[in-house]
Amino acid sequence: MRAALTQGPIGRTLFRMSLPMVMGIVAIMVFNFVDAYYIGLLGTQHLAAISYTFPATFAIMSLNLGLGTANTTLVAASLGADEEYRARQIASYSIILAVMIVFCVCLLGFLSIDPFFQLMGADESTRVLIRQYMEIWYFGVVLLVIPMVGNSTLRATGDTRTPSLVMSMSALINGILDPFLIFGIGPFPRLEMQGAAISSVISWLVAMVVVLRILGQKRKMLLLQRPKFDALIMCWKKLLLIATPIVASNLLNPIALGLITAMVSRFGEAAVAATGVGARMEPILIIAAMGLASCMPPFVGQNLGAAKYERIKRAIKIGFRFVLLWQTALAVLLYWAAPWIAKAFSRAEESDEIIRLYLSVLPISYGFLAWVLVGGAVFNGLHSPAKGLGLNAVRLFLLYIPFAYIGSELNGVSGLYLGCTVANILAGAIAWFWLARVSRQLSSGNSVYHRA
Repeated sequence: MRAALTQGPIGRTLFRMSLPMVMGIVAIMVFNFVDAYYIGLLGTQHLAAISYTFPATFAIMSLNLGLGTANTTLVAASLGADEEYRARQIASYSIILAVMIVFCVCLLGFLSIDPFFQLMGADESTRVLIRQYMEIWYFGVVLLVIPMVGNSTLRATGDTRTPSLVMSMSALINGILDPFLIFGIGPFPRLEMQGAAISSVISWLVAMVVVLRILGQKRKMLLLQRPKFDALIMCWKKLLLIATPIVASNLLNPIALGLITAMVSRFGEAAVAATGVGARMEPILIIAAMGLASCMPPFVGQNLGAAKYERIKRAIKIGFRFVLLWQTALAVLLYWAAPWIAKAFSRAEESDEIIRLYLSVLPISYGFLAWVLVGGAVFNGLHSPAKGLGLNAVRLFLLYIPFAYIGSELNGVSGLYLGCTVANILAGAIAWFWLARVSRQLSSGNSVYHRA
């Protein structure tokens, strides 16, 4: 497998990789939107229930993404250094490790559904709905581990098109099944919250089968023989060394979201439902940044393995400039479109008003939030995930949560949103200064990053 990212125009390469990733991320987020839309038609309480589940489901997704990113980073560096067998080892053993970890975490989540969501502020009747969804979701999501980690291997080779097609296919299957299983159309029973979870599980099962076939038969990136114990343990140690800070950084997001949800719950069920819709929309609104950030670890990893540091510096500069311009233009568009978007996701006037407020305020800061995302991805590609963890921790716990709390105390929900906006802007400034320092270090002869 050739290291395809160590040559060619940098901007064009990043665009070629990012565009399919953006399409794939859109598919994943549409996946969530479809669930939220159809469940929202059942009523405000059902929409609030699915909003309460978001921190827990996002935590598991973050765990999958963290393990996948670690796999991408190590496979890409191995390919950049022309170590193909090592890349296949890492790709194979990453899947085994990820399945084991996610299964254990989901079992713990299953056993703590009631106390966890009670702590978040869900009342008894809402917890009944949450239980119907999460009891199926927790064990079904284990099926998603394999396509997520498998797709990360494909991205490490420079192929972002295939993972995007797999994600789009999964979203399409979920979108087709949702109305039938939620509302009981035709011969299907009306399952409501359970139907939404079952639709997701079926789509993940299909994606798993497809990805295993691509990796094993077409790309020959899986080792099918029985692994040697010493080699397995050595690979797992390397994976965990990279994965642990990435997973920790990813898990900070749902923890922070849980704290924000708890703050919002003081202002009523309509505020929780509206904020849940906004939280699900946020990834769609920063898809360009997320697509670029998804491409940075393989790009940086391959060029680090090949010792082509000037290409890494140039990629950082191009990435930061693009996401700021893009998100600024999008914020203007969202300010105009907020009333129409709000009406599409809410049947209650109070929730409608809060969704409009969310979409009018927070997107102002998304260009700076994008700097944090891209900066963290660069650190992952440089095998320095602890720095990405530090950057995200500063954003969330020194800025985002305190500013949100102060804003909520001063001016309710609108003050909370304004506090989050200011925090994102300050965090983006920190990311810019830190990555400027990284670029200078890459130019020096004794930089800590000068190692594969």
